Amino acid sequence: DICNGKRSDESGPTIEISGIENGWTTGRDSSGNPLKATVTIEDSYGLKENTTVEYVWTKNISNLDSLVYQTKSFTNSREDVKTELSFKVDYPQNENDYWYLVVKPGPDGLRDLNGNYSDSNPIQAGPIKLDNTKPVITNLVNSKDGVWTNQPVTVSGTISDAHSGVKKIYYSYKSDGTNKTAFGTSQITSGGNGPFNVSNTWSTNINESIYVIGEDSVGNKTAVMPIGKIMLDVVKPTCSVVLTGTKGDNDWYKDSAVTVKLDKSDAYSDIVSYGLSTNTTATYNSTASGTQGDTPSVTWYGYVKDSAGNTQACSKTFKVDITKPTCTISKSGTSGSNGWYRSKVALTLNSDDKLSG
Repeated sequence: DICNGKRSDESGPTIEISGIENGWTTGRDSSGNPLKATVTIEDSYGLKENTTVEYVWTKNISNLDSLVYQTKSFTNSREDVKTELSFKVDYPQNENDYWYLVVKPGPDGLRDLNGNYSDSNPIQAGPIKLDNTKPVITNLVNSKDGVWTNQPVTVSGTISDAHSGVKKIYYSYKSDGTNKTAFGTSQITSGGNGPFNVSNTWSTNINESIYVIGEDSVGNKTAVMPIGKIMLDVVKPTCSVVLTGTKGDNDWYKDSAVTVKLDKSDAYSDIVSYGLSTNTTATYNSTASGTQGDTPSVTWYGYVKDSAGNTQACSKTFKVDITKPTCTISKSGTSGSNGWYRSKVALTLNSDDKLSG
């Protein structure tokens, strides 16, 4: 029925809360500003002047009457009728766990212009899930910290998070944690609290300090944690036996003793032991040069070892004849006087050589 063109109003104002995040958050946006919930008071017929509500964030909703509320007062008037009023409430900052926003009418109740009161019971929204605690990394192990090795090096650790869960654990070669790489051979499922045991193994040449950083699902990061150095050298050193002397025919060295020298190098961990000798077994005598005289055949061996334990051997076989051959001429015939022969003279060349022949 219609009566004098008026509509019946029997409901009081309503309170609604919006802007409540569903997932875990730090309570701040990407720029570091507090996130905000919005409280809206609404009545289609208009709100009573000087509307007042009370609100509070709480982790415990078991006894809402015992909470200490803050007051939000508006200066709306009857002349400037407001059907909707709203205000924003910062999320709790630097807090953890589950939080609820509770809103209730002010001390004088919440009424519309027709005198209808709203429900006097507090309303609640949430929870929002706050995480401002860094994840925890423990049990960091470097299998060969600061020691040259030619065996694979493994770095491992354990990460856990009490709230939003682990996102990743990273390693970096930079002390500031930049240029980081996800740790381990598989990705950690975001949101799991752990602890997760992770490891990574290096098997190629590297000489780097290494650092570890953990991150949870909302971006809280651990400090950059040093875990020593990885010093891995899997490449053998190089060596060669070099001869210096005068070459004659048929690959013989002649005229003087041959100088024998060991050339050696290592691209990574450097040479720590070396030797030069005629021994067929590895001999690290710290000798890098020698000389060789007459010999029908000899093999000189070079041996080198780097700091990681990689070894290399080299050799050179050669022959030396620095002794000139001998030769004499004998003659036969009928001798006369004063060194003269009175017959034909037969000349014979007698030669000898003990080495090259």
